[in-house]
Amino acid sequence: MSDKTFRKGVKGQTGRIMARVADAREVDAMNLTIAFHGETRFDVISERHTLVTDQPSEDGGSDAGMSPVELFVGSLASCVGYFVARYCFISLRCSRRLSGKRC
Repeated sequence: MSDKTFRKGVKGQTGRIMARVADAREVDAMNLTIAFHGETRFDVISERHTLVTDQPSEDGGSDAGMSPVELFVGSLASCVGYFVARYCFISLRCSRRLSGKRC
């Protein structure tokens, strides 16, 4: 199947991805829908948010959103940043309590 045939056959199609996130206390389901809009654009849709991924124009896309690699690296960095900030805030709060200073 050629690239042109593939694009013609799936343009506008959507796929559903179910991801399960396990926690020690409970199991929550995260539902994502991936929508293909032709060429190099995909939308990632959750219950409340939509992310657009696309390629830059020099790579054949329309630059409508972050590239998938930018989104992947950015999501990892924001995840690390969230937990570092959370840990630092908790550590700062605990150290101030131990020293008797008010937060």
